[in-house]
Amino acid sequence: MRISSSQMYSNHRNNIAARQSDYMAVQQEVATGHRINKLSDDPLQSGRLMKIKSVERHLDQYTANLRSAKEYLGPSEQALDESQRLMNRAYTISIQGANATTDQTQRAALSREITTIKERLLTIANSKGSSGQYLFAGHKNDAQPYSTTGTILTYSGDANKILVETGPNETLQVNTLGGQNFVDAYAELDSLKSNLDSGNPGAISGVDLERLKARANTFATLRGEAGITMKRVIDLEDYNSRRKDELVTQGSEIEDVDIADAMIRLSQSQTAYQAALQTASIGFKLSLMDYLR
Repeated sequence: MRISSSQMYSNHRNNIAARQSDYMAVQQEVATGHRINKLSDDPLQSGRLMKIKSVERHLDQYTANLRSAKEYLGPSEQALDESQRLMNRAYTISIQGANATTDQTQRAALSREITTIKERLLTIANSKGSSGQYLFAGHKNDAQPYSTTGTILTYSGDANKILVETGPNETLQVNTLGGQNFVDAYAELDSLKSNLDSGNPGAISGVDLERLKARANTFATLRGEAGITMKRVIDLEDYNSRRKDELVTQGSEIEDVDIADAMIRLSQSQTAYQAALQTASIGFKLSLMDYLR
């Protein structure tokens, strides 16, 4: 059966198109470094790759959330540590003030130090994180939570927890609910100052001393809790980093092309494409000669 010129032309055209498609596909692999550039290149592996990329995106978000958590926890831990040390110093002062051998001139000097401690405690209570958020204000963290009216410290924040998502259905509280603790600590310092000024060692030993010791312990507990949470954040960051590396490796095994192999296939596909063009050229010439005969 004789093959018509139109059928021969169609065969050559289809062969050229196929070889050109192969050549361009390998060219794209070499150019991008990826074996899979669109879903149709490998539907099964493309599906796996999409799942891996989705998990990677979630991990990136969790890691960003953990960085935000550290903006609370790090400064909070430092602020609570200093608060504990201030209350410990006030406790030491209360011991001195309650001592019968301490005269009123010495108590006046101790009272002035308590005034300095009160001022520092107020500054700490209004501490900010690296993003400018007030650490101990709850959700109202865009406004200063503590202010004084006379000798009274008042709190205008709230007692709401700030939670960050650290994993699927997992959250972590990153703020310290310090509201009443700072208010009470300030009042206890003021009580000590008042008793120092009035020369009342009995009230200092009977009331102030134990309250200040207990408050220092409270701040120590809060600092410890912030430290434990910070450790948890660091552990989660390490886990996310390892998991991300694993996913990147898995994705690379699916997606990335073997450049050495691709270069060989590029040369082969180029040769096949050129051969298809040459064959078609010869075929078209023969077809023309048949027509002329």
